[in-house]
Amino acid sequence: MNPKIIHQTSGPFTPPGGRECFDSVKRHHKGWDIRHYDNAQMYEIIGADENSIVGVEAADLMRLKILHDEGGWYLDSDMYCLAELPTENEHAISLEEPGWVPHQVLCNWAIGVQPGNSFIKRCYHEGWSRLKDTSVNTIWKTGPGMMSRVYETRDWGFKPIHWNMVGCRKFDKLDRNRAIPKTARALHLFMGCWYKNNWHQGFLSKVRMLEAYEKSFRT
Repeated sequence: MNPKIIHQTSGPFTPPGGRECFDSVKRHHKGWDIRHYDNAQMYEIIGADENSIVGVEAADLMRLKILHDEGGWYLDSDMYCLAELPTENEHAISLEEPGWVPHQVLCNWAIGVQPGNSFIKRCYHEGWSRLKDTSVNTIWKTGPGMMSRVYETRDWGFKPIHWNMVGCRKFDKLDRNRAIPKTARALHLFMGCWYKNNWHQGFLSKVRMLEAYEKSFRT
């Protein structure tokens, strides 16, 4: 079983909707060790000077490092939990939402593993080795694309799982009763896509929509 630990990072500014996401994690994981890391801690964990690496790439490396050392779950800070996360699978690594890159890649916004995982360790070192590659973007340096390339190099003893965690960038435009199974454990709101043009507006309206959706079938 994977340890009942949840690791999350948060920057100096929490956008509207962010606190509700954090609260949903706590609400469904009573008795779990929930850890939040600020920017200084994130850089310290990967042994780098603060701001010496682009923030999103440092966050990618940090999640891999902390998961290899401690195990448990890493969740992006815009994950809204609907139920308790599973711990029975040695590898809780799934595929990304299809359609936003030419082919499906491994998800890195929600990963659950045991400490000492060899695949996660290899991804961590591969991410460091790609940092200076200016020919590719972050996805392929330290993110899901890089992890997918590592996965393709050999048989790591697991296959990506299709479990009930849903990620969708167009949540508010979907028929939610059809698009999200009632057994869903969490939803990734991809907050960067919601407010990239107006950071301070946040994504609270999407969270409120999800809260209403959760209430409609959880009560």
